[in-house]
Amino acid sequence: MIRNIFRFIALTLIVIYSIYGQIYSQTDSTQTLKGIGNILWDMNMNEVEKLETLDQAFISYDPEVLGYMTDDFDSEKAGALLLYFFLDHRLLSAIYEFETNINDVEDYLSDFKVQKSKLIEKYGVPDRDTLIFEDESQKELQELAKSIIEGNLLIICNWFYKNGQIVLSLANLDQTDSKLDYKLEYLTNEFLYKYRRPDSD
Repeated sequence: MIRNIFRFIALTLIVIYSIYGQIYSQTDSTQTLKGIGNILWDMNMNEVEKLETLDQAFISYDPEVLGYMTDDFDSEKAGALLLYFFLDHRLLSAIYEFETNINDVEDYLSDFKVQKSKLIEKYGVPDRDTLIFEDESQKELQELAKSIIEGNLLIICNWFYKNGQIVLSLANLDQTDSKLDYKLEYLTNEFLYKYRRPDSD
C-alpha cells in the first residue's frame, strides 16, 4: 500500500511536469484555494474524519493518507478513490482517482468533458487547457483515444491559485497497466514543493 501511495504521488508530479516543466504555476492570481468543500487545508486527520461522510477505505500514517471510496461520484462513468494527503498532521491535498479501464478510453474522454464543464461552473474557465474538441465527431474521439492509449497524449486542465491549483487530467502514463491515469486533484504549492524532483530548484 505505501509503495502504491508514493507511486501515485510520483505520477501526479509527472503529469504536472510533463506539461509545464515547473512544480507550480507562476501566477498573478490573488485568490486562494481553501480546500475541497467544507474540508479545509491544515485540518488534521481527526478533523477530516469527522467531516467526511464517505466509507473509509484505508488509513496510512507514513505517509499520512486517508482513503475513501465513492460509487456515486459526480461522474457519468465511474466511481473514485478519494485520497487526503497530510504533512506534519496538516491536510495539504485531496485527489480523486477515477476507476478506469483502458478499453473504455472513449467513454472517459466524454466524461472528462462533462467534468470539465462542471468545474468551469464552479471555478470559471481554466487557466490552461489542452483539451480541444474541434468537431466532436466520433472520428475525432477515436483519434484522441488512440493517442492516449499509445501514451502520446496528455489531456489536462489547470485552475491556478496563489497557494495551489486544481488539476483535471487524463493520460496513459504506464503502458504496462490496464488502467488509465484519470484524476481530479486539489493541490497546495506546499504539497507539490514537498514532493518536487531533486533537480527542480
